[in-house]
Order: sequence, then C-alpha cells, then structure tokens
Amino acid sequence: MSRSWRRRDIASVIPIGAWPAADLAAWRRALAPGDILEPGGPAGGWSPKTVVKHQNGYGRWLGFLAGHDLLDPARSPGGRATPQHVADYAKELSALNTPRTVIGRLEELRDVLRVVEPERDWSWIGRMAARCGGRRGDVRQKRARLRPSSELYGLGIRLMAQAEHDTCETALQRAVAFRDGLIIALLAARPLRRGSLAALQLGDVSRRGATMWMTVQAEHSKTRTPVELPLPEDLTTGITAYLEEHRLVLLRGAACDAFWVSRARQAMGEMAIYLRIVKLTQQAFGAPINPHLFRDAAATTIAIEDPASVRISATLLGHKSLRMTERHYDQAQMIHACRRYHDALALRRRPPRPS
Repeated sequence: MSRSWRRRDIASVIPIGAWPAADLAAWRRALAPGDILEPGGPAGGWSPKTVVKHQNGYGRWLGFLAGHDLLDPARSPGGRATPQHVADYAKELSALNTPRTVIGRLEELRDVLRVVEPERDWSWIGRMAARCGGRRGDVRQKRARLRPSSELYGLGIRLMAQAEHDTCETALQRAVAFRDGLIIALLAARPLRRGSLAALQLGDVSRRGATMWMTVQAEHSKTRTPVELPLPEDLTTGITAYLEEHRLVLLRGAACDAFWVSRARQAMGEMAIYLRIVKLTQQAFGAPINPHLFRDAAATTIAIEDPASVRISATLLGHKSLRMTERHYDQAQMIHACRRYHDALALRRRPPRPS
C-alpha cells in the first residue's frame, strides 16, 4: 500500500489507488466489460454511479480493517471478511450511523465480495444486515407517506395551473413554479430514477405526431439500454409551455442543453430536483415524498387498480426482474383483503332490521 491508514475514523474511505494489490486486481476483473466473445466480469454491466457507490463502500470497509490493524495485504478480500470482522464493522458503523445506513454499508460490502469472489456464498452478510434493525420501521414510515399516483399527478397539474393563473410577482417566479409542477406531474406519470430525470436533455423530449415522447439514454438507464416512453397527452400543453416560455425565462439568454434548468441559468442537479419535490409534497400532503416514493406509488397503484397488468410496472420502472414489482403486488393483495375485511365489519355493525 502506498501509505498508512491506521487509526483512521470509520467514516474514512481508502481510495482505490491505495487498495491492496489483490483487491484492486479482483475489482478490475469484476468490472471488465463483456463483448460478443467474452462474457466480461460479474459487475461489467453496473452503471458508473453504482460502481462509485460500491467502490466507496468497499473503501470504507478497508478503512475499518486498517484502523484495527486487520488489513493484511497478503490475504484475499474474502479471507479478511470473517463473520467476526464484519460483525465488528457493523457495530462500529452503528455508533455513527442510522440502522438504515448500516444496512446499506453491509449490503455494499456483500455486493462487492459477490463479484470479486463469486465462488463463495456471501448471503450471510445480507442476513446480518437484516438483523441490524431499522428496515421494518423504514417500511412502515414509507407506507404512511405513500400517496396514490393520481394525487401526485394532480398536484403537479395544480401547481402548473396556479403558476399560469395566480398572481406571482415576477415572470421568473412563475417559471420556477411551473417547472416544479411539471417535474412532479412528469415524475408521477413516468417515475424515473432521480439520476435519469436530472440527466434529461432537450433532445430527449420531443413530439412524434400528436404525442410527446421521452427518451432515457443508455448511459442514464440502470439496465444500460435506452428507454423510450410516451407521455400523457394532457402533459403536451404543459411541456410545450415550459419549453417555449418558462424555460427561456429561467435561462434569461444563457445557453444550456439540459431539459431542467434552475433560476441560476444552469442545469438542475439531482439534489436540487430532490429538494424541490420534497418541499412541495410536504406543503401539499403534510409529509415529504421523495422521488423514489413516486416509483413505489406507481407500482402500488398499478397493483391495486389493475392487478392483472401488474407486470407492466416492471417495464415502467426499469426493473430487471419482477422481484421488486411483486413486493408491491403482495402489498396490494393485502390492501384488497383488508378492504373486504372492513366491509364485513361494517355489515356486522349495522343494527338489526326490525322484525
């Protein structure tokens, strides 16, 4: 290793350039892209964002090992990941992080070990993560905040209408309000991942005949393939007004190819979009709804309103498998059963008819 990382805080991340040679070589093999002749590494299809996230997560694990004099460069990555060492890592993480964060860190470690030493079973790390707690509470909290997609879509439409007709003091304020409404409505109708939404460029939204289409480019798609989606017809007018009027007001003569632009005359980043959505949903519903919850809302809405078509949400949400989608289907079936149960209770509570 190029430098000492002893006695570092657990929050420290050993950069990839300082990883032990065996770890670095195994990681690069895992990331090797495939071609028509070679299948590539098991992580060869990961997106750049996923690679960086897991690279940082594994660097944090190495930082923990180094801080406890456990980072033996002669041992393999899997050889260092003993149950005791991972348990100690989880305990140290728990002292500084929420249970949800600890779970995420352990899952990052598990995912990296799965691709650098795929011949070994690393599922025990996932089970250890599940025992860290927090997830069940997170699920309950998430369900309490969840709103039907129709309500989220309606909020976006209302915000656009208010921007057009209410008394905003300036054209810039109207442009910001209209843009925010369009973001919410579009996300409710086509629940993209936050990174994909922020990465949209001008040419990615275009009219084909009477319909507006949106394209998520391959580099911004989790499946690494381009995704083309038609947009609701009642958004056509709003998109046109944004492009021809409000976006130009926001830019005030500046040049920018991003679809979403800020009042600072530049592209809106992921966090800027996130904060606007959270603020406006908090104001509307009394609880913040982050962009990822729009995806949960879409899957659950489809499962409840049209359970026979539940599998279309896998395509809509860009899931590689139905595993995530079926979780929402199971939840929808539970909700349906609860409704029938409540109906039965209501019948039992009715007063008896007079004889």
